[in-house]
Amino acid sequence: MAIETIKEKRTPRAFPRGGEKSTQARSLISPIELRNNPVVRVGYSIALVICILLALVVLFPLYWLFSGGFKSLLELLQSPPTFWPVHPQWTNYVIAWLSVDWVGAFRNTLILALGSWLLSTFVSATAAYAFSLLRPKFGNVILFLFMCTLMIPGVVLVIPQYANILDVPLVHWNLIGTPFAIWFPGAFSAWSIFIYKLFFDGVPRDLVDAARLDGAGHWTIFRRICLPLIRPAIVVGLIFSFISDWSSFFWPMLTLTNSNWEPVGLVLYTTVRLEPRPIQIASSAIVTIVPFILVAIFQNQIIKSNAAFAGIKG
Repeated sequence: MAIETIKEKRTPRAFPRGGEKSTQARSLISPIELRNNPVVRVGYSIALVICILLALVVLFPLYWLFSGGFKSLLELLQSPPTFWPVHPQWTNYVIAWLSVDWVGAFRNTLILALGSWLLSTFVSATAAYAFSLLRPKFGNVILFLFMCTLMIPGVVLVIPQYANILDVPLVHWNLIGTPFAIWFPGAFSAWSIFIYKLFFDGVPRDLVDAARLDGAGHWTIFRRICLPLIRPAIVVGLIFSFISDWSSFFWPMLTLTNSNWEPVGLVLYTTVRLEPRPIQIASSAIVTIVPFILVAIFQNQIIKSNAAFAGIKG
């Protein structure tokens, strides 16, 4: 049937035809041209040097942050500053880790980010599916009005959102101090709806029509055909949701202070600010390193999902 055919088409080919693994390296510049053309070789060397310099510029603040966590208070305040800690204080990171329940803060942040992503994905994906495949009357006008909300400054929405969280209309629930105070305001995102709609527009209509001929309803088409094909957009949404909840401070400070759901950004402000300056820097370094570790762990899945989607569209 149509759905089984889609699954077969989505299965990536691990090896080229013939069963032999390809050993040829793919790049923008062929090895022969790079070896025989001096102009290409010089240009490639210049581009490589520029990339290395840009990488050093990006990585230097991270190095300065982590090295500052090893310095004493006097060494931090001296002028000119030292490039490398003269007398490394290895206990700064131990004290920073033991002074705060980082495991609980990381767990809270992951739960908040996962809940925001699930709710936002459901709302945005269903809305985008309606705009792209159902094509309701005045759909383009409604989408345009959604996009106009992006021009409203976020600070203007703080008071109305806080009033809604403090007393949810119709049900009159107080969500202050609960994870729903983070999940509900982020459920609607005009930008996410627009991104998902672009991906839904790229779904082959032949697959959708074949599923309809097999008797599949809109929910089946959305869940078993469209969602697997827009996996790169879902992964991107997960990354953006995690980064947003990881670095958020103002809204959690208003809604989650003195609760059991404080994320790392709020914990860093409410607890670590009372510690000495070297401990504060070490704690900031601990908070900073986690997103890089997660990206390093899941980068293969991100690349594979994008490659699979590119193969389907072709």
